[in-house]
Amino acid sequence: MKNAQQLHEEAGVLRLWATLVSVGIPIKEAAKITAKSIGGLFRTPLLAVAEYITDGAELWISLDCREVFSGFVTNFAGKATYDQAVSTGARLMMASRVLERKSRLMQTGAAQEQVNEVMFYILLGTLCGLGCPILPALKIAGDEYLLGSDADLLVNVVKDGGTITEAMEKISGKFTAWDRSYIDVGEQCGSLPEMCNLLAEMKEQALLMAATQPSERTQSNLFTAAQMMEYDLFATIVDAGLPMIRATKMVVGATGNNDGHPFDKMAEAVENGELPSEAMEKLSLPSFIVEMMKFGETNGNCEVMLKLIAGYIKWDVLGIEPAPLPMPVEA
Repeated sequence: MKNAQQLHEEAGVLRLWATLVSVGIPIKEAAKITAKSIGGLFRTPLLAVAEYITDGAELWISLDCREVFSGFVTNFAGKATYDQAVSTGARLMMASRVLERKSRLMQTGAAQEQVNEVMFYILLGTLCGLGCPILPALKIAGDEYLLGSDADLLVNVVKDGGTITEAMEKISGKFTAWDRSYIDVGEQCGSLPEMCNLLAEMKEQALLMAATQPSERTQSNLFTAAQMMEYDLFATIVDAGLPMIRATKMVVGATGNNDGHPFDKMAEAVENGELPSEAMEKLSLPSFIVEMMKFGETNGNCEVMLKLIAGYIKWDVLGIEPAPLPMPVEA
């Protein structure tokens, strides 16, 4: 298994190669330029790859026989079926970014299983986003998680007509209720890559923060990590188009605590005809949440308000800067 520095070097090679390709240099020439520029362990393999491509071999075949490259790189290069609209340079750059994320995670000192868990979601989300069929994507991601025979179980359950969520439930100690809830939303709403990326981002940031401030980490004064997950899942479900009541109940199901949970009370209130903001106010939720929901109800953009609320909470708890969202027009 490669260490963090080796992964960083590999990421650098792919990034330079992708950059050269992106400016219009043919891929085989870009490989030669990269080899001469980088040198070291990758020089000879890259020159060999250039020759393979010159002889008509596909990129992934040219890479697959070079042990110096990480196994999943060939899948980004086309070994697994991918979206033909994605350019070669873009696929090389994606592989570089995934390698660099793994390198940074390994530098945190986190347990290898924690790193592998994050990589499971990074790979599954990225491969699915590239158009890789779900069965090979699950196998690749499961092998990275070192699930062993359980990786085959994931594949077989889905192959036999089950869902990924159902397959996860059959594997003990690897996937939490939160994990399954996000994946369930992704499967129901056709947004599996996005849900995988959300999970990976939160798990990744938690490890990075724990490494940089292990003993005096600054936490939110308003929200716990569990509450962050609740609001993020709630916003994601509503944004996907599911009804508000169903969204609240799915959040409650993910927590495993129906009795007296705020989202359970919210679901009951909404079912009885109250507006979400009214239910939130009765539950004494932070005033900015109540007021933003009122604004969303007035302007018909509750899903945007919820994404902004969830984004703020995620920033407050984990320091993740949310992706830009459409901002309401000032009155």
